[in-house]
Formats: sequence, C-alpha cells, structure tokens
Amino acid sequence: MAGHSHNQPVALWRYPDDTHPAPVPNHQASAERLCDIPGQVQSLRLLGRLLYESKQLDTAEEAVSRALNLSLGKGNQFQVFECHHLLGLIFQSKGESEAAIDRFETALGIASNCNLENLQFWGHYSLARLFCDEGGFGDAYTHIEHSKSYVVNDAFKLGLAMELHAETLYWHGSRSPLPQILAG
Repeated sequence: MAGHSHNQPVALWRYPDDTHPAPVPNHQASAERLCDIPGQVQSLRLLGRLLYESKQLDTAEEAVSRALNLSLGKGNQFQVFECHHLLGLIFQSKGESEAAIDRFETALGIASNCNLENLQFWGHYSLARLFCDEGGFGDAYTHIEHSKSYVVNDAFKLGLAMELHAETLYWHGSRSPLPQILAG
C-alpha cells in the first residue's frame, strides 16, 4: 500500500467509514522483535524489579529467573549480574537467606571476574546488609569493609557503607569487644 511505512504498528481495527485502510503488517520486523533476546532479558529484568518493589515476590522471581535463563551464555555479564543480584534481593525479602547468599555471592563472583568495581560494591553491600539483618555481624563487618574499598570518589556509596557500619555496631552492641576497641 502506497504511503504506509512497514515500520508502523499494525492496526487491529479500521475506521468505521473504511476511508483509512490499515497498514500491511511487516512480519519480518515482527520476527526480529520476537528474537530480540537482549531486549527480552532487559524487559523481564525490569518487570522483575517492578514486581519486587511492589512485593509480588513469587512473580518477580519467575520473571527474573526467565531473564537469567535467556541471558546465560549470551556474553552480557552485566545482565547476568543484575539477574543474580535481584534474585538475591527477592530471596532475602522472602526470608530465604541461604538462597539469597548464594545469589549475592554468584553476582559478586561475576563482578569480580569482570573487574566491575561498581557492581562489586553492590555485591558486598548486599551481603553486608543481609548478614546484619540476620545477626551475622562479623560477616557483615567483613563485607562492609570490602564494599568501602570500591567507593573511590563516590560519597553516596561511602555514606551507605558508613551508615550500615554504624547500624551493625549499634545492633551488635556490647556482645563484642569491637565497640570498646573503636572507642578506646
């Protein structure tokens, strides 16, 4: 049909007077969109993030797991990191600490192998937060110290690490000589 671009969306209806015919569908473009694996991974990961933030944890886990399965072996380590990290957050919210630790450690391993300092910060920070919440203050402190080593010239991340450090000391309280060592 002259005058219609094949890149326009296909109309599923016609004007009642039939004066504006629907464009001819471009099946090749549709097939290319369906085979856009990186786009599908990103969409599923973002959907998973939104579902996680709205506390729809089982559905979020399903979306992110699908994204992870699609991304494995495709070479985009950032996407793989993001999927494992988000699954760690989801499992942590569900109270599944061991599964969360496994996902955070996997994400941290990916970040370390790729020398991605920003992601290494988030891996250590997430593990520190989980251990602090679970009462594993020694492990939390270790990961806080590791996370601080990745905050060069980033006051926001340093602030997050320092806040978590203070929270860990507060909750750990007098059960350890650490507060007295720091005070003295």
